Amino acid sequence: MFENDARKAGYQSVNEYIEDVDYVKEIKNEKEKLISKRDLIDSISRSRVKLFKLIDADVLDKNNLQIQQYIHINNGTPYSESFIVGQGIFFSVYDDGYAFDELRIENKDLIIPTYDYEADDPNKNYGHDPGLRDYREHSCLENILYLIKHKDVEDVGVNLMSCNAPGISFYISQAEVIKLLNPNMYRDIVLIDGDMDFAYSKTVTKDALME
Repeated sequence: MFENDARKAGYQSVNEYIEDVDYVKEIKNEKEKLISKRDLIDSISRSRVKLFKLIDADVLDKNNLQIQQYIHINNGTPYSESFIVGQGIFFSVYDDGYAFDELRIENKDLIIPTYDYEADDPNKNYGHDPGLRDYREHSCLENILYLIKHKDVEDVGVNLMSCNAPGISFYISQAEVIKLLNPNMYRDIVLIDGDMDFAYSKTVTKDALME
């Protein structure tokens, strides 16, 4: 193989070809992998800091709620999505006006105030899933797949799907929906349950994704 590649590249010596071309190519590929991994770790770190600033863990514990996350990697760019989960509750964490530190559960309903303090009542009631599925007992992607199959999911444009029901609120790309429903499509999209530390990981394989 090396002899064939060397001849195509105009080299008489395989060793010279390996030294000048193949080895340089390998170094470049490894450098790109390291840069990609660094960017992914930076993105995860920023998402952690952002999440901790938005939500107090004690508030979650007091209301029997947890945080679930999944990471989706599309075209080499990582994105981290976070959700507040509980019995009958699967609510996406957005930072556009919610006072998550003051959230609470009343009569099984999720109450999250907003920062619109000029409103008559900033304490908004987002309800709960009447089926009372305990979303804490399932993984984040399992929950999303369940909701796609059992709740109304609307096309909101710009390649986004939205699900808004009592206790439920999240957006997801159309491509990710197809990936969840048919794992053989859109191979450039990687979905990973949880907040994974890629600093100590090796390779995400097809077999790992199927588990």
